[in-house]
Amino acid sequence: MSKKARQREFERLTDSLLRMVGGSIDEKKKEDAKVVIGIGMGRFTSTSRLSSLHGTFESYFIQKARSLGYLVVGVHEFYTSKKCPTCGNFVGQAESIRRLYCYHCKKYMHRDVMAGHNIVNIVRSHVEQQERPLYLHPVDKDGHYPWLEHGCETAAQPRDAPSSLKQASSSGGRAGRADRKRRAEADGNAER
Repeated sequence: MSKKARQREFERLTDSLLRMVGGSIDEKKKEDAKVVIGIGMGRFTSTSRLSSLHGTFESYFIQKARSLGYLVVGVHEFYTSKKCPTCGNFVGQAESIRRLYCYHCKKYMHRDVMAGHNIVNIVRSHVEQQERPLYLHPVDKDGHYPWLEHGCETAAQPRDAPSSLKQASSSGGRAGRADRKRRAEADGNAER
């Protein structure tokens, strides 16, 4: 792709994104518009070993949006594709790597859509309370938030939700069926 073609594509994408918040690449942000643009700070690489354009576009977009008066903030993506934005519990992988299931809410979600909702929750929480939502903070191996007073507050989990990321991610697909079969056999042997 030539530099000119890439520039046109970046402009088109930037304009599309700014239109989502009522703006345009051709005009400054309206004074009364209350817009904060949150950008995930994850780093991506190309599987074909070619350079990824993600970082190049991200830099272009941030510079252009800020030059038009928009507040652009970076968001650490920790847990954004692992926890449900509605209930805050870990989700399990369904049929594919991008399809997830929340055991508490009983609903399927696309991984990237869910991460987007969590990023919105993070930005909203920072604006309203000057901190990240508690459910998107890391916990220690015992499920505690170590930086809280005495580190004793436990992350809540409903009874029917997987208790760990490993269990959540192994609940679907071939490995999940084998695991369920093994548990059923173990339960059957325990009753005898």
